[in-house]
Amino acid sequence: MGNSSRHQNQQGIQSSQQTKQINKSESELIKYLAQSCSTFPSSITKNPEFKAQKVNCLRCNHILFDDGLGRTNKCEECQIPYVIKDGVITLLNHNQDVQCCPYGFPLQHLDSVVLRVNQNCINHISYGQLMSQIILPFFEKRERIITSGACFNIDQFEFRVVGCGSQLQGIVSTGTKIYCYESYTDRILYKLKIYTQRKNFQDELFHYFFSHPKENQIIQDSYIKINNQEYFVLQCTEQSGRLHLYTKMECISNVPRLSQVQFIILKQPIEFSHNNRNYAMQQVLNYVVHPYFAGLTRYLEKGQILRIGDFIFEVCLQEDYGFVIPNQTHIQITDQIDQRMNLQQFQSLKTTIQQADQLIIKIMIDKIRLNPYIDY
Repeated sequence: MGNSSRHQNQQGIQSSQQTKQINKSESELIKYLAQSCSTFPSSITKNPEFKAQKVNCLRCNHILFDDGLGRTNKCEECQIPYVIKDGVITLLNHNQDVQCCPYGFPLQHLDSVVLRVNQNCINHISYGQLMSQIILPFFEKRERIITSGACFNIDQFEFRVVGCGSQLQGIVSTGTKIYCYESYTDRILYKLKIYTQRKNFQDELFHYFFSHPKENQIIQDSYIKINNQEYFVLQCTEQSGRLHLYTKMECISNVPRLSQVQFIILKQPIEFSHNNRNYAMQQVLNYVVHPYFAGLTRYLEKGQILRIGDFIFEVCLQEDYGFVIPNQTHIQITDQIDQRMNLQQFQSLKTTIQQADQLIIKIMIDKIRLNPYIDY
């Protein structure tokens, strides 16, 4: 009786230790993902004290809007370039060629905003530090109006807006999820895929970007707006770069929305133990994959190799290509172990079927040999 009780106590202790180890590994996994995944969003903790301001144009008295970014814009009325910083307007030389950025009122608060930072600016700082020390304080100081495609500076850091959720423009507030990852580069683009219905889009893109060299920066999964025409950048080499005369451009005018997509993990920075493997896969989905697709509509192709942070995935689709729509496309992930298991199960089933077919054929042949005159 005593031995049985002692044995049960030892089993209980071992079970408790295993549970603690699993819980520890799970918490370490979550900690690692939360700290290392730049795709995870942040938000400002308080509404800015200073509200967005309207300022009259010094030349024509037309009402201009201070977006809080200090960007160069153009008056819709007299077409003169101007900059508004901290409520003070400065008119610029009329020779400067600047595209007008109109504001649609009333402005809505944004659900999310996705930023990308110039690669030349981040050599000495991590994405986590960039978010906590640079981006969040900038948006907490005053109300900022973000427009998709806008370029702005915070100190020496240059940012571009690649997405504003389901809108093209809006106010960043406490409810806005802010993402910043995937720095962009100034390399020459060799290949470019564009989504548009326009036939002569190449001439328009070349003409605009060569006329506006400062704006010649194309980023994957973002919109380009030229003369009230919108283009969606589906894919480009290095995910970002500058348009060149030698850039090969391809137009796709019909891209379906994907109802579901599956990703196979090809490479992961941490190993999943057998005990917490399913849990770990779910956390990778929550902390790595879902945030990556939460802020933007993204284009994927079958068999594409996708890098998200330190993870590498292979894209599995029933279609050849399509759009992943936030909150609409069902996303699943699996790993090579699952794929091998599924393949082994398929091969086993295939072998069983083949063996059964061979057995049936053998029985039929034996029957025919015994009774060659019976019609089977």
